Amino acid sequence: QVPYTSVFHAETPQAQAVAKLFYFDLVMAGFILLTVVGLLTFIIIRFRHRPGDKMPYQRHGNYKLETAWTVGPSLLLLALLIATGITMPLVNPPVGNRKPDIIVVAHQWWWEYRYPKTGVVTANEMHMPTGKQLLVEIDAADVIHDFWVPDLGPKTDANPGSSNYLWFTPKKPGTYIGTCAEYCGNDHALMGINVV
Repeated sequence: QVPYTSVFHAETPQAQAVAKLFYFDLVMAGFILLTVVGLLTFIIIRFRHRPGDKMPYQRHGNYKLETAWTVGPSLLLLALLIATGITMPLVNPPVGNRKPDIIVVAHQWWWEYRYPKTGVVTANEMHMPTGKQLLVEIDAADVIHDFWVPDLGPKTDANPGSSNYLWFTPKKPGTYIGTCAEYCGNDHALMGINVV
């Protein structure tokens, strides 16, 4: 049986923070959609042409309206900026001097997992304890890849010569699946991720 995976099935505090931000963004986008569709519907109905209508008065400029459609979107963008700014340090706090618990190295077309504290190296299956905050270093041996396990958190590029980092705090045991989310060559589809 293949484990179920979804960005809506958050299994770490990091994934939950990303999901909350997504829902907030979705509500804001829904508000914008309803506002635009509502105003457009009102304008189409209220100002439609009727037989016998004269040419409408031509007005140039409306400071109240122009101020509203400048300030309104600016406030919405400010709210999105603040929500994103609050979420980013929750999802990916600074690494500081901490050494990674797991080092992920992407290859064409497989995953290498190194456990520095034990010296163990495995392929294509990563093991993590539950209830512990883990720092995972993401690297690539050849081309750009993308490490993504939707249940555990955000996706992160694996770049040759430049490390990226992810924090994971798995809440409960299980097998979580992911994939390379960056096209990396002929056998890209083989780069499945298993996290136990």
